[in-house]
Amino acid sequence: MRKRALSEREFWESGMNPSLYSVCDREGTFTGVIDSKKWGKKCNLLVYVTLDNDEKIFASVWAYNPSKVEYLDMDKVPVGSKVALTFVKGKSGVPYLREFEVLSTPGDYENGDDNDDY
Repeated sequence: MRKRALSEREFWESGMNPSLYSVCDREGTFTGVIDSKKWGKKCNLLVYVTLDNDEKIFASVWAYNPSKVEYLDMDKVPVGSKVALTFVKGKSGVPYLREFEVLSTPGDYENGDDNDDY
């Protein structure tokens, strides 16, 4: 069974270097590949993504959010998936991950098809 995300210990043991990733500081929709996911400390999921322009970002996805969908269902998307992430500014003026779309999953790459619905 595939894990939904790594624990803190598993994340560090995996060799991930979170210092290479920064918070997305602008609005818009960006595409990239999920590098890793780990459980946060406050009912959140941290998702690490390399964008198509090689920029590395991370986003916090909350269990309770405006969409009423736990973690926006991002906890169910496998690492290695190609995704489109949409960031919008919140009331505080800070962009947050509002929605995402799975463009392809790792199995799709193996079959040479990167446009299947998830």
